[in-house]
Amino acid sequence: MISKRSVDIVSSYVVKIVLIITIIFLFFPVIISITFAFDPRNFPTFPPIGFTLKWFENFFRMRTFIEGLKWSLIIAVTASGISICIAIPTSFAITRNEFNGKNILLAAFQSPLIVPGVVAGVAFLTFFRGFLNIYSALTNLLIAHTILTFPYTLRTIGAAIAGLDRTLEEAAYSLGANPLSVFRHVILPQIIPAMVSSFVFALAISLDDVAISVFLTDPYVYTFPVTLMGYMKVTFDPTIGVASIILLVLTTIIILIIDRLVGIDKFAAFGIQR
Repeated sequence: MISKRSVDIVSSYVVKIVLIITIIFLFFPVIISITFAFDPRNFPTFPPIGFTLKWFENFFRMRTFIEGLKWSLIIAVTASGISICIAIPTSFAITRNEFNGKNILLAAFQSPLIVPGVVAGVAFLTFFRGFLNIYSALTNLLIAHTILTFPYTLRTIGAAIAGLDRTLEEAAYSLGANPLSVFRHVILPQIIPAMVSSFVFALAISLDDVAISVFLTDPYVYTFPVTLMGYMKVTFDPTIGVASIILLVLTTIIILIIDRLVGIDKFAAFGIQR
């Protein structure tokens, strides 16, 4: 008869093996992409046969890459910030009020999650240029990316607000605080981790978007993924490995900032405190 201790030991080893396999599965493609950047050959192959930095020089020498990265960061940061500013009052209105059509409104807010990117891109292009006559690529991209990221900020901040302890607010009101003071000193400190979490989610979604952005860019304002996609269609060389490293560095910087501001543990918990 197999003892419970033996089962626990076997289960522990199985979990560790599955975890190791999962980590390898997730990180191996990233490692391969990174090695491309240092391979002297003109075509991405693995394993590398030498070491060179010429592809880094090629990346930073190309103005389109630098401009695309600049516009991607500007659009992602701005759209994520606007999305959070809209999500906070919307979350309060939805979580703390009951009204007819509430579920329909929530479904409408979450609709960007289920609409295919190509369909959304064509719809945005038709609406902005054909109906509103807005031909500014920057304006169109900001509006589209705000709509694209809004469901993520709404769900994260809404969950945090739903989990707030209302007695703290009531205590502040009973001591004479006005609604603005209650928000600044009682509510805001509790939802800041959720705001940071939603900002990072929105930033990642915006930086990664291709399907919508490719319809709204112009020769002067274009995003980094669109630039990279266009480059790969013409020239497929190890410069794409450099692009992977650049994005990895940006992600690492974001994680370090999160850890510095709110802590990774609070970020992972979405800032929900019950």
